[in-house]
Amino acid sequence: MMQSGGIHAIELVLLLLLLFVVVFAALARKLQTPYPIVLVIAGLLLSFVPGIPKISLNPEAIFLIVLPPLLYSAAWLTSWRDFKFNLASILMLALGLVGSRC
Repeated sequence: MMQSGGIHAIELVLLLLLLFVVVFAALARKLQTPYPIVLVIAGLLLSFVPGIPKISLNPEAIFLIVLPPLLYSAAWLTSWRDFKFNLASILMLALGLVGSRC
């Protein structure tokens, strides 16, 4: 049984962040705006709120845990017509970014 008060603060912060994600995603749907744009702007605004504890994340954890579900859901929602229209840009960015990392 854990008696530390720190774990409760972390749980509270995570629950509040989850609540903010749900609220801003609903706002994005109401405004008919892509949800990633609204979530990035909301995250930027929330970062200026004083008193929120700083949370440092491992970038590799983000790439392995957070990014794949986002890309998977975006892949199902992308139309083939838009994909074919942007195929040259997608390939140039993919090859350029991979080539610049080597």
